[in-house]
Amino acid sequence: MIPRRLEVPVLADVRGNVWAAGALDVTLRHQGRCVLAESPPPGIPAERIRSLLGASAGIVRARDEAGAVTVTYEADPASGEIIRQLR
Repeated sequence: MIPRRLEVPVLADVRGNVWAAGALDVTLRHQGRCVLAESPPPGIPAERIRSLLGASAGIVRARDEAGAVTVTYEADPASGEIIRQLR
């Protein structure tokens, strides 16, 4: 089974303010390009999404990045458990 691909767009400024905009399910792809993005990702509990947003903001803050950053994850298609962070 193909893992689900989840993306979290994060905005950060040079003062250290970080905001995770929300989670997207971008599993449906054709030749590497997203065909359909769903938000919130269907079948993923709200608590897990909140955790994902916090983790994504923490990653961007720890890397001391500024601007728009997308943090990408793979998730188990059946349970929605995060398998690994891709970028």
